[in-house]
Amino acid sequence: MTIWREDGTSYRGAVIRVAGDASLGNNVYTVAVAMDIDRHLQFIGSFKRIQWWTICVVMCIAILVAWFAVQWGHIPIRRANEKIRAITASKLDTRLNPKEVPIELEETVASFNNMLGRIEDGFEQLSNFSADIAHELRTPVTNLTTQTEVAVGQSRSADEYREILYSNLEEFGRLKRMINDMLFLAQTENDSHSLALESVNLTDTIQGLFEYFEAWVEELGVSLRLKGQAVPINVDREMLRRALSNLLSNAIRYTQRGETVTVGLSQDEQTTTISVENPGEKIPAEELPRLFNRFHRGDPSRQCKGDGAGLGLAIVKSIVEAHRGVVHAVSDDTMTRFEIVLPRSA
Repeated sequence: MTIWREDGTSYRGAVIRVAGDASLGNNVYTVAVAMDIDRHLQFIGSFKRIQWWTICVVMCIAILVAWFAVQWGHIPIRRANEKIRAITASKLDTRLNPKEVPIELEETVASFNNMLGRIEDGFEQLSNFSADIAHELRTPVTNLTTQTEVAVGQSRSADEYREILYSNLEEFGRLKRMINDMLFLAQTENDSHSLALESVNLTDTIQGLFEYFEAWVEELGVSLRLKGQAVPINVDREMLRRALSNLLSNAIRYTQRGETVTVGLSQDEQTTTISVENPGEKIPAEELPRLFNRFHRGDPSRQCKGDGAGLGLAIVKSIVEAHRGVVHAVSDDTMTRFEIVLPRSA
């Protein structure tokens, strides 16, 4: 079958040759059978055009539907983005609802909320720390200013000036201790990998601290006792000594005359526990977690004149956490105990 055009018309057909009657003198005949297919070709051309237009329209509709579907599906995400953009330092309590986003993003939203909670806690602690440090610094600065104003208000004797200078020197010492403690905290928290680890005999270290506090405890009528034992562990000697010194000084300060401060040692296969226990008034349960906050000094009625700035227990916590340990406090009607739990492989 062949298609050809002739005189502007398309034909489809076949041409064959057949043998004729030799008696008549016709040896070969050419037979052509063809059909006009212009109408068919026009129909096929029209069908192709309709098909292309249909494909184009369907594609446009599919693209439009997909665009609307994406826009509709992204509405929860855009709402979440609007909430995130609205979060400021004064709106850190904002939380995203995991049920308002696609299920694939629920875990991401939950993680974001957890991160925001940690940021809020850190920001609140920083705000409280700024307020506390301003309050703590204001007191010695005010004392220095007042005493200096009194000193220069009128002429005084050398002894009077010397007394004022001694008083100012005490305030400067308080400022120096506070600044040193704050710098120590910053260094410990920001560079916890700079520990000078060595094998430390805890019994010898604690006995050395007992000797250091010997004169003070004799003056107060308090005794110190060590119970238990432990094999040496790898810690930073000076930092651990400072942490234990802070706990001991607090325990001695709040122990009544004739009572005993007990330091306990215990170990298992994984950890070493150091406890410092003193008899005294019960610390309320809600107060215990806040004892390790900076500048926190508990019930004002339990404070003594000359106490530190409230950084001692914060330093203890920082040192212990630098050693990958934990510290906590327990208290009842008869005693208060601080426990340091350190990994034996610190």
